[in-house]
Order: sequence, then structure tokens, then C-alpha cells
Amino acid sequence: MFAQSMIPHHQQAIDMSNMAVKNSSSPEVKKLAKGIIAAQGKEIAQLKYWLTASKSSMTMGHDMGMGGMLTKNELAALKKLKGGKIDTAFLQAMIAHHEGALEMVAMLNGSKNSEAKKIATDILKGQSAEINLMKKLLAKNK
Repeated sequence: MFAQSMIPHHQQAIDMSNMAVKNSSSPEVKKLAKGIIAAQGKEIAQLKYWLTASKSSMTMGHDMGMGGMLTKNELAALKKLKGGKIDTAFLQAMIAHHEGALEMVAMLNGSKNSEAKKIATDILKGQSAEINLMKKLLAKNK
């Protein structure tokens, strides 16, 4: 269930980051977004491999109830923004999105599956660091 939920969650982060790479005027925001794309693309591949190896179903689609997920309308609005406006909106949305992922990771605290724990630890470390960076960039943007 964790991997099935995290894959669409990560894919949305990649989609949002692609918008920031395309429309941001900030080299720092673009660098962050490119890092998110790389990290979460790698994690999606790991999660899919894990699901395939464990013969689990990957049929779960975008669940807009997952923490930090943007609605279709919010994504459409983000896509239209440019320059400093997308920087601020992207950072605010991605902070909430990452915080939602950390809530999902917390569900694995009692897991006995070592692969699940490793993926969760990687997500926790990476996204916690990115949240701190995004908060600094957001403060700088104001």
C-alpha cells in the first residue's frame, strides 16, 4: 500500500518540478526542481521494482486525498505561473507535498520489511533536507 500510494505522489512532485524548471526565473529554484525530478524518478523506479518483485498490484491511481497532493485545478493554476510567482507557489506547494510524503513514510515506522524501511529512510532524509532548503528559498523570495 505504501509503494502504491507513493508512486503517484512522487509522480506529481515530478510534474510540479517540471513546471518550475520551465517557468521559474530563479536558478536556485530550477536547481532544486531538477534535483527533485532526479531523486523522485529514481525512487519511483525502486518502488516499481519492489512492487514487481513482491508481486503486488500497482493499480492504485492518483489519490487526491494523499497528503500534500494538488488537485487538477491547482496543478493547472501552477502551470500558468511564471517567474517569481511560480517560485513562491511552487515552493509553498512542494513544502506541503513533501510534508504529506513524510506523513506517509511515518506509516512504515513499525514495518519489518527491510526494503520498505530503506526506501522510507531515503525519502525521509531527502525530503526533510529539501523542505529545509525550500523554506530558506521561500524566506529569501519574500
